[in-house]
Amino acid sequence: MPTLGSGIKQANHTYFTSCVNTSSTADIAAAVEQTHAALGQVAILVNNAALSPFCKFEDLSDEAWDSLMAINLKCPFLCTKAVIEELKAAGWGRTFNIGTSAPDRRRQHGPLRGLQGRGDRFH
Repeated sequence: MPTLGSGIKQANHTYFTSCVNTSSTADIAAAVEQTHAALGQVAILVNNAALSPFCKFEDLSDEAWDSLMAINLKCPFLCTKAVIEELKAAGWGRTFNIGTSAPDRRRQHGPLRGLQGRGDRFH
């Protein structure tokens, strides 16, 4: 089964991946620096980490809610904050927020809707 990386290589493009604790500002800053070293300036940020609990809202625990907030809202906030000045200084940039991994978007809970409409252009 082909991977996204193999498809990017076949198209003669370069990509970079990084495993990051997305609730850590320091880890995100380190990943941005690694990205600069591997690819140069950031022009597009795709926030694509999401949790989608498969339970009724009333069955959602406090711990699960906190995890949802950390992954689905705080992560995109911290990642965008880490590159926003760079995007603005370049006079061009884009952020894309992909807010669910649920196959049925109607199953989204409140935190997954927190970024609705928050993909931005910086120019």
